[in-house]
Amino acid sequence: MFTSMQEGFFLGELVRDGAGRACDYRFLEINPAFARQSGLSEQSVGRTVRELVPEIDQGLIDRYASVVDTGEPSLFEITVPGLGRTFEVRAGHESGQRFSCLFLDVTERKQGETRRLAIAELGDRLRDLSDPEAIAFVAAEITGRTLGLSHSGYGAVDQERETIVVGRGWSAPGFPGIDGAREFRDYGSCIDALKAGTAVLIEDAAADPRTASDAVSLNDIRIRSFVDLPVMEHGRFVAVFYAAKDVPHAWNTEEIGFIRNIADRTRAAIARIEAEAQQRVLNLELSHRMKNMLAMVQSIATQTMRNATDVVSAKEVLAGRLIALGKSHDLLLGGSLGDTPLKTLIESALEPHKDKPDRFSLRGPALNVGAKAAMSLALILHELATNAAKYGALSTAKGSVSIVWEICRSEGEGGDQVLLRWIEAGGPPVSPPTRTGFGTRLIGRGLAGNFGGEVSLDYRTAGVVCTLEASLKGLQAVDTPPDFR
Repeated sequence: MFTSMQEGFFLGELVRDGAGRACDYRFLEINPAFARQSGLSEQSVGRTVRELVPEIDQGLIDRYASVVDTGEPSLFEITVPGLGRTFEVRAGHESGQRFSCLFLDVTERKQGETRRLAIAELGDRLRDLSDPEAIAFVAAEITGRTLGLSHSGYGAVDQERETIVVGRGWSAPGFPGIDGAREFRDYGSCIDALKAGTAVLIEDAAADPRTASDAVSLNDIRIRSFVDLPVMEHGRFVAVFYAAKDVPHAWNTEEIGFIRNIADRTRAAIARIEAEAQQRVLNLELSHRMKNMLAMVQSIATQTMRNATDVVSAKEVLAGRLIALGKSHDLLLGGSLGDTPLKTLIESALEPHKDKPDRFSLRGPALNVGAKAAMSLALILHELATNAAKYGALSTAKGSVSIVWEICRSEGEGGDQVLLRWIEAGGPPVSPPTRTGFGTRLIGRGLAGNFGGEVSLDYRTAGVVCTLEASLKGLQAVDTPPDFR
């Protein structure tokens, strides 16, 4: 039992100086388990601890002396730095100056307690932080201190450029910082695994085939072993939490679990800050959009009533225009609050007039329209469709409308242009109007007044042709209050 037991055991005898003070102790018996735990040889029997470990703490000798002097057993913990292990020691008096010690390895238990306290500390410290860089540093500092690392940190990743940017990482005293931007491939070939969402564990950078050829770069920043945990969002590699040591190290499951827990909490805290910032921007955008909408409604209502011949017709016209405006707003809210597909916008504006499958023909490349143009276009299309339903192609069963658009590439100062045509066919003969109403002015000024486009109306006998030309940049611009005065 003495030789096969997993607990370490030794029998010692105090050595006292001339004044009777315990100054050393001699090993009388050592079992194999204690030899492994302490790093001492079984041949240490007969030698004193100061011979074997000159820097031994006098406090430990005094503790054993107290057990011998009082006869009271003692229970305490001791850490062996060279082994990185913690033991629970049960010391008891035997006879004379002799005492016995039983060592139980409680390293895992102690480390578990330390990690649980670290997680609790992280939660407490992150609660009041609102800066992503400060959040990342606190997480890195707690991780580094808890695991005895040389470096630790959290960095944002550019997956396409294969770079990481560390705002403020943590390094142990005396170690170089690794803040700033770095390219993954300068430190090995691990980036492909990280992109796939796989954690990278390197026990010895000089020996691992993924890092051996770049071990010099890692040695320059005093990293010999490391863990890279990728942070994924919607299948994309967006950040990494790293932990490193300056010596070879076999990373165990508990360490990886702890680092992953820290990484998840760090990302959650940063995501919370980003979400709050995004919400503030969204609130401002909604406020701005509401003001624009009210300004547009006021303008449309004023102009509609000013040109109305009777209340009933004014009510119908105004209702139609406001419905078209509301639909364009719904499209923007259903997207990114910034743009909407042009084809979707056209289909929505023309939906009330689509009484048969071949009434409208739409053709053109995929193109998104910015919020600045979407509402204007929706109103222009509504006016064109309304006029066609009253007087043009949509007033007869055989009439139809083609809407075609194209992007005209240009290297000139204005950049690429977008050309859109509304072409009516199959309706009654067309003649130019004798009076220009607000609807016609809305069509003509809607683009020019809001994003530098041009609109021309051609009242051909076979059907109205409306040609719209604007810069691609203008069509995709951000929101500003439209002007239909």
